[in-house]
Amino acid sequence: IILSVGRLVERKNYAMLLKTVAKIPENSKIEIQIAGEGPERENLVQLAKNLKVNLKLYGEKFKTELVKIYQQADIFVLPSKNEGMSNSVLEAMACGLPCIVSDVGGSSEMIENNGFVLQKNDEEHLQLKIEYFIKNPEQIELMGNNSRKKAETLSWDVVTNNLFKIFTQSLTK
Repeated sequence: IILSVGRLVERKNYAMLLKTVAKIPENSKIEIQIAGEGPERENLVQLAKNLKVNLKLYGEKFKTELVKIYQQADIFVLPSKNEGMSNSVLEAMACGLPCIVSDVGGSSEMIENNGFVLQKNDEEHLQLKIEYFIKNPEQIELMGNNSRKKAETLSWDVVTNNLFKIFTQSLTK
């Protein structure tokens, strides 16, 4: 299961994700799940149908419902054309998912040994990385564990404590 979470808008580039998965030989075994709502919904449903890609759209969900959705997925993909710091990437990491993200905005800075960063609109690279996880399923667990560990360092409590230490140290100098 490939998961993405976000508004169904053109800049999220979900159409590219569908087209990419359609090119993967094992695509009948892949399900793309997207939690979110937006004006591109019908276009994505039609595109998936035309490409014969398995697509499940959840619509908008509360955070408590999203946790269950994240936990049943294998990898998280955010192929956006532009993006700020995505909460959904951090949520996916906290739920132990390896992430594939576009090199736009701050999300790519969260990816080290817990996934892959792609150039914007790079279908070929996205396909290679999805196929990598299909051929190396043990990497899903390994990178997923790395995601969880990285997310722990990015939690508000950790960040606030670190800032507090910096401020305290600068005041004592």
